[in-house]
Amino acid sequence: MNRWSRETYDLTGYGLWVLGILFFIAAALRSGDALSLAGSVLFLVGIVLVMVPMIRRGGD
Repeated sequence: MNRWSRETYDLTGYGLWVLGILFFIAAALRSGDALSLAGSVLFLVGIVLVMVPMIRRGGD
């Protein structure tokens, strides 16, 4: 049985968060809600900033 490492679980979880955030951004754009759009974009940037070191570290 193939076991995932902690990093794989973390990146998969963060990837699903990004997918959810993209849906929130789409909903905010569709409804014209600038506050929800701004919050979603800031949250997306924050998650990406957390993910970048994890991806760069990848093979360690």
